[in-house]
Amino acid sequence: MRGSTSLMLMAGAFALAACDNTPFGDAVDVDGTYLGTWTLSWETNDADFPVGDIALCSGSITLGDQSKDRFGGIFLVNDEGDCAAGSPVSGSIVDGFARADGGVNFSMTVPPSTASDTIDSPKRQDDIWEDIFAGGGIVSQNVFAGCVIRDADNQMNGAVSGAELSVAASASLTCDETVILLGDGTVVTVDDALRLLMRFSGTR
Repeated sequence: MRGSTSLMLMAGAFALAACDNTPFGDAVDVDGTYLGTWTLSWETNDADFPVGDIALCSGSITLGDQSKDRFGGIFLVNDEGDCAAGSPVSGSIVDGFARADGGVNFSMTVPPSTASDTIDSPKRQDDIWEDIFAGGGIVSQNVFAGCVIRDADNQMNGAVSGAELSVAASASLTCDETVILLGDGTVVTVDDALRLLMRFSGTR
């Protein structure tokens, strides 16, 4: 009788294991609002005359509606700190994917706006780059006029570790006699390549 009971318990355990009732399956739980800092930076590839700028902007990323390894959400770059000269930028997080090792990736979208009309690019992510950098105040709205995105990440990539979220993406532009006004009032002309980087780190 004891053997029969053991077999029944084992059968029940296997049945529970086969039936995954957890909302996230094997994927990391990403649900929550992460408050933190956006780091927005750009730099030229000119080794003889490097030019660049960086802004640290408060903001948030909210991830939710997670089903197994899929999720969505919203993001916000606040109009304060280094970004006080610009305007808030917000939009949706789509096509989110979470892995068992904590890795995550997702795309970001923004509504159509006038800040999305200066970079020439066939990639859908050009709107994100322009709105975040121009709206965040790190560059003037038309600073990238004359630049073309040659290569850009269409997704933010990173990881969730405990309560921490860290993700980043980059883009490469080529520019033709592009005039840039730096924060200290210096005017420079870029006739080379630019590299853009956006990174977010936050805690839920």
